[in-house]
Amino acid sequence: MNKKIILLILFLMLVSLPIFVSATCYYNNKEIPCDVFWKDYGGLFVFIFVGAFLIGIPWTIFVIIMALDFVKRVMKNPELVDNKWALKWALIMILTGSIGTILYYFKIYRKFKKGDTPNGYKK
Repeated sequence: MNKKIILLILFLMLVSLPIFVSATCYYNNKEIPCDVFWKDYGGLFVFIFVGAFLIGIPWTIFVIIMALDFVKRVMKNPELVDNKWALKWALIMILTGSIGTILYYFKIYRKFKKGDTPNGYKK
C-alpha cells in the first residue's frame, strides 16, 4: 500500500478523534466526561482499531488472491471438476474459512506453479 494513502488514513482518524471526544461517554452505566474516557482508554481504542485495519485489509486481499488462484486452476484444467478435486477444495475453503485458505496456500499455491495441478489429479 502506498505510504501516502496510509498517512491519509491515519490523518483522517486523528482528525475525527475530537468528534468522539466531544460526545457523551458512558462507563459502567455512568455518564463521564469523554476527555477522561479518552485519556484513560483512547490509546487502547486506537491500538485495536489500527491493528484490526492493518491485519484485516491484507488478510482480505490474501483470501481474494487464493480464491482467484483456485478459480484460474479450475478454469485452466476442467478435468479437476470431474475427479472432485475442485469440489473438495471449494468446500474446504468455504466451510473452514481462514483455516481452509491457509491450507490451500501451503498445499496447493506454494507447492505447485501457478496454473499447474497436483500430479495425482492429472488424467
